[in-house]
Amino acid sequence: MPGALWGGENLPAGIASQWAFWARHRDYVVDRQGRPIREGFERLQCDMKFLFIDDDKDFAPEKAVRTLRDFYCNANTDIETIQSSSIGNGSIGHFGFFRKKFKDSLWRNVLDWLE
Repeated sequence: MPGALWGGENLPAGIASQWAFWARHRDYVVDRQGRPIREGFERLQCDMKFLFIDDDKDFAPEKAVRTLRDFYCNANTDIETIQSSSIGNGSIGHFGFFRKKFKDSLWRNVLDWLE
């Protein structure tokens, strides 16, 4: 899939197909027969922080972030909402987080949490 269509990098066809298959399925991450894959998610026990970026409506809207977070039922999870208007550098979107212009704002918060 050409990344220029959605503002990111090119995806290999197999990955794009798998993600599309998952995105159309009500249980999201499933095997080829449509059975939910949860074992690995359920085994993980650690602190996790999920970021919801308020202007990421296409790839990770709030409902999707919360649903993915819920897969990790034995982890200590938290969701942080990032208000794009409070950053002062325009929109962030799904891929914008990794732009160098956010290194002193968005990246710093994540690094502080990891430390």
